[in-house]
Amino acid sequence: MSPHLKPVCLFNPKAGSSKAGRLAAEVEVEKRGMKLASNLSLCKYPPKFETWARELLVHPEQGGKFIKDMDVVDSTGWTLEAKYLNPESINYWIVDGKHVDKPNHDYLFRENVGLFIDPEKFIISLEKKVLIVPATIVLLHPFIQKTSTEGTVNKHTCVPLDQRPETAQEQMTLYRLPGVGVKPIIRTTAQSIRIDCKPDTLHAVAGVPVKDPAPKNLQVEPAENGIVISGITAPQLKELLGKAEKALQALHMTVRPGNLRDVDRFVRAFRIKG
Repeated sequence: MSPHLKPVCLFNPKAGSSKAGRLAAEVEVEKRGMKLASNLSLCKYPPKFETWARELLVHPEQGGKFIKDMDVVDSTGWTLEAKYLNPESINYWIVDGKHVDKPNHDYLFRENVGLFIDPEKFIISLEKKVLIVPATIVLLHPFIQKTSTEGTVNKHTCVPLDQRPETAQEQMTLYRLPGVGVKPIIRTTAQSIRIDCKPDTLHAVAGVPVKDPAPKNLQVEPAENGIVISGITAPQLKELLGKAEKALQALHMTVRPGNLRDVDRFVRAFRIKG
């Protein structure tokens, strides 16, 4: 699941800033080196305006079931291909409101099932359909069937399930349409989410920082007064050095400092090339 990073509101409707459709929102956050805030983040830090979450909810028609080997196609053309509609693609199973380690794979094709998808990317097909490529998929059961239903919040996704909440804190409302849905989530307040809008409707956009990825082509070369490091950014090097210094401090607690003098010099004698 995504970490609870505090979202940064990029488009503030009250301040006169533009809002964006779902795909445009993706572009806007990427231009700023960010990604869309997760539903979990928006649940912990409720927005003041209706705001796109990063994830989508996919479901059959009201009272229906997913059909094996058949694409899930929304009326807008947004599509989850049948190749992802298989038990091996499910990363996390919520059955009867609880996490199940060894689920009955038949649950995927039963009634009252929905999918919570964190997308890796979107592909525009030649038929102008938007194809969802999932990064992770969570199966949700029992999925709410009727719009405006108040359910119990699932803590792993912050999506309400069709179960009676025991406390007000566990209560959340889901607004949906009766037909097949491949819908981006819109966070309204801490107590409701919407999947009843078209993806090109305009809503506020909130992003979270993208962590600098680990260096893949790190190279270390000897130099006259130390070493030369390439294939790494300055923030990555700073993080690497910080971890090394912490490790040295831990070693100093158990080993005589004199024995670590050369290692300490090695860690501190860096300069960046490129």
